[in-house]
Amino acid sequence: MDEYRSWEDFTERDAVSVFPGTNSAGDDGRRATPSIEQLLENADVPPELKALLQRHRQLETRLKTLSGELPPEDEIGPDAERRKHCFPVFVHTKETRIEQRRRRREREREAVLRKRAQERATRKRKQRKLNETESALAKAEQEKRKREEREQVRRREILDAEKQRRARATEIAKRRAAARAEIEDAEAARRKKEARIARERRLEREAEKRQRLQDEAQFLRQREAQRRQALLKRERNARREKEIEIAQLDRVRQAALHQRISLREQEEIDEKKRRKGLEKLGERKKEQARWA
Repeated sequence: MDEYRSWEDFTERDAVSVFPGTNSAGDDGRRATPSIEQLLENADVPPELKALLQRHRQLETRLKTLSGELPPEDEIGPDAERRKHCFPVFVHTKETRIEQRRRRREREREAVLRKRAQERATRKRKQRKLNETESALAKAEQEKRKREEREQVRRREILDAEKQRRARATEIAKRRAAARAEIEDAEAARRKKEARIARERRLEREAEKRQRLQDEAQFLRQREAQRRQALLKRERNARREKEIEIAQLDRVRQAALHQRISLREQEEIDEKKRRKGLEKLGERKKEQARWA
């Protein structure tokens, strides 16, 4: 009995000796390897190797069926057309269940992470708003203190300026009193003369004032007269326009009255004609009924 050999023990030389028709070289100069169908059809191949090749072909067919490259075995046959129109039912396996749980855990973890990120963003936004509010309050308080300090400085400056003004006024008053006391005797005559000149000037100013008041009164009287004339003119125009409107309204009322009278007369004429027509129609019907 020959020693057992697997299909991997076959070399190119053995394949050529077993399959003499497959010794043609390819485009790259290498010899073609026999396929599984050729090995299964060859009588020189051991039965164990054929069984392994058959199992290999079955597993390869099932792998292609599961991957979708080939239709399932139950779809081949007379019942295949009916199964095509059936509602597809997904069948879970251990691997799909594990993958489903893994995806659910990933979604839950992503939701928790997203919620935590949103909470952190909310906290950061609230903290930023709180910081901005505190900064604005601090800035406002600082501005208020600065304004108060500036107000105090300004008040002190005003008080100092008032004190200086009062001191200068007191000094000036003292100097004036001293000068007035020194020149009082020398200026007696001048004061009298100035008093007389002042009296004359006052009389002149009073005369000018009286003349100005008279002129203003005359101007006011003229303007009042003009205003009264304008008012009288406007009143006459308004009265005239009102009379014209009343006359136009009377004409419109008269025209409307004449029109209503004409319409009433026309309606009475139409009513008489209608009654006459009805009377003639009644007489005609009576005449017809009498001759009938």
